[in-house]
Amino acid sequence: MADSFWSAAAPAAVAGAGLSLLIERLLQPPTRPMWRRPVAALAIHLGLWLLLFSCLLLVLQRPFFAAAALLAGMLFLVLVSNAKFHALREPFVFQDFEYFSDALRHPRLYLPFLGAGRALLALLAFAAAVTGGLAIERSLLSRLPVTEFLAGAGGLALAGLLLLWLGLAKKLSVSFDAAADLRRLGLLAALWRYGEEELRPFKVSWPYEHLGAGPPVRAHPAHLVVVQSESFFDVRRLFSGIRTEVLREFDALQASALWQGRLQVSAWGANTVRTEFAFLSGLAIDSLAVHRFNPYRRLARQELATLASYLRRCGYRTVCVHPYAASFYARDKVYPRLGFDEFIDIRSFSGAPKSGPYVSDLTVAEKVCSLLASSSEQPLFLQGRHGSACRQ
Repeated sequence: MADSFWSAAAPAAVAGAGLSLLIERLLQPPTRPMWRRPVAALAIHLGLWLLLFSCLLLVLQRPFFAAAALLAGMLFLVLVSNAKFHALREPFVFQDFEYFSDALRHPRLYLPFLGAGRALLALLAFAAAVTGGLAIERSLLSRLPVTEFLAGAGGLALAGLLLLWLGLAKKLSVSFDAAADLRRLGLLAALWRYGEEELRPFKVSWPYEHLGAGPPVRAHPAHLVVVQSESFFDVRRLFSGIRTEVLREFDALQASALWQGRLQVSAWGANTVRTEFAFLSGLAIDSLAVHRFNPYRRLARQELATLASYLRRCGYRTVCVHPYAASFYARDKVYPRLGFDEFIDIRSFSGAPKSGPYVSDLTVAEKVCSLLASSSEQPLFLQGRHGSACRQ
């Protein structure tokens, strides 16, 4: 009976593992051939494959269907990674798995890029694949006793755990250059290592924790307003032929400012939580290790010394205006720990004018002005998000 299980399951497991390595070669940037990767990376890849295969086999009871489903999942990750790399010059990393749950919680943010027709087609294709897989391949439970099936699946899982243990015995180094780590380790090993790094204790020197309680607020202190608008920059820096008066209001603000200058933060493409966190924490991206990819997942969920918490110690009331759901990127949990007293989200903009699907910039500006006008007793530190750029 044991031979029957292995003769049915082993070909699917071995063929699937080999095809998984071939699928990884479709990645951009391309991964190294398996013979040029560290042995530990291969052990992690094969161990994860066997573990996932055994879990799917327990559910589907059909080895080739389980292997095909797992390969389809890997191919999906490869396509997602290639799309991200094409748009943002960064491949898929472990921290990006959070976006899949965001797509379920905030579908209107993601479905427009896919389109209703293609989304429906994908669901129909998935349903057809599941129906076909269940119909074409017979269940192993129709040929084997339950005990033999469970023992065989357990043996596969045990082999996967052993390979994973061997791969983890030699701690693979990572540079946190996502593209370089992907090339060197392959997709599964790189995802695993980034997940491991996220769980490690992380120590960093927070610039604002050394500033003490702050000076007492003087009489009639100035309000402080931060406008986060990732869609704005001085376009004249790109081409000298652009007329200087294009941004005359911006030039007037600079001329009247007590201080002015450029702020160096991560600002490429999406992931504006990186920009937010860099501004508020004062930390360079290179100091964050794996947390640079999404500092709100774990790092920002502890009490931190930030610009907002420092100003609060100085007597300011700290408020964030963000015209989108507060739960997006878990900002409702993160922002109190970053030192904000209040988070004003989309619920305060019910019926407000919109620019496309998002709250208009003018509406956000009016909300900020009303908050400033109503705060005469206590100075405000107010961070306002650009209304039409609330997708991140």
